[in-house]
Parts: sequence; C-alpha cells; structure tokens
Amino acid sequence: MKVKFKSGWNWISLGVNNKDEGNKFRTIYDILSNNGLNKHNLSNIDEIRYNGKCALQNNNEWNGTLNIMNTIFDSCGLYEIYCKKETTSVFNISPLTENKSIIIRKDWNNIGYPLCNNNDIGDVFSSIVMKNMTEIHTVKEKIKIINTQPEKECELNTCNGYKINMKKGIEGEVYNN
Repeated sequence: MKVKFKSGWNWISLGVNNKDEGNKFRTIYDILSNNGLNKHNLSNIDEIRYNGKCALQNNNEWNGTLNIMNTIFDSCGLYEIYCKKETTSVFNISPLTENKSIIIRKDWNNIGYPLCNNNDIGDVFSSIVMKNMTEIHTVKEKIKIINTQPEKECELNTCNGYKINMKKGIEGEVYNN
C-alpha cells in the first residue's frame, strides 16, 4: 500500500490487519516502519498524535506520552502525523477484509476510514451512526450533518482519518461493508 504524505499535518488511518503472520499484535512502530525494514518511513515524521498522546522525534529518538514501540496499532484509529516534507511511503501491510466492531462515544471521536475504496459518507456509515452524527471534520473542512445527510458532498477516502461529533454513543459494526 502506498500512502502520500503532504508537508505538515496529515490525518491518516490505515485500515489494515494489525496482527503479523504469527497472530501477534503489531505496534505503531511496526506498521509505520514495516517491522523495522523501512525505518526511512519514520525519518520524515516529526510528531505522531493518537488518543490524546504524543510522540516527538528528535535525533532519531522518540519521546513523549505516546510510546510508538509498545502501543498496539489501532486499525480504525485516527493518527495525526506531522511530516517535514511531502513524501510517499510504501507499507507492506494487508487491508482489513472484514467489518470491525468499534465504539463511538457521545461527543467528539477520532476515527479512521478502514475500507479499501473511496465512498460517499452515507454509503460508509450505518444508518444508526448517520442518525446520531452532527458533524464530521476532515483535515480540510468541517461539514454539518442534518437529518442524516451532509450539508454538502462528503466522500471518505482510503487512508484518511476523520473527527466526528455524535449525539449519543454507539458500539458495534458502524461501517457498511
């Protein structure tokens, strides 16, 4: 899988299988560095944010509240990644092949888009999610959801992450797959 990173902040989600061939969970470091084989994927990254924690790179060392070496990679999570320059990274990972059950809390949530193709927001999320969603933020814009419909066209893209606001929490398979 190839992912194009722009210079500055990127909101990404790699909807991938987060277990290796031995069924062991992989860490953020494992995924972003292709299990250490492509460490140069990390050399362009200054900062990674996930779930309110942060990892900062300084002289090829990672510090901060997010330990990328030990934190298990979340297949449906939103990762905010700051890149020094535009680059394309190649990841040797396999996409999710089944719907994944997740929890969406009331209020704001950082989520990923785990499907392998781009789709309209109404085709991606289940009707219960659309009924309870009030707003979705992309890295570029903020879109209100009114009576289950976005106020303007909103296509979700592979490898992107989003922030959504919910009237109430939901648990289960929230994506239409």
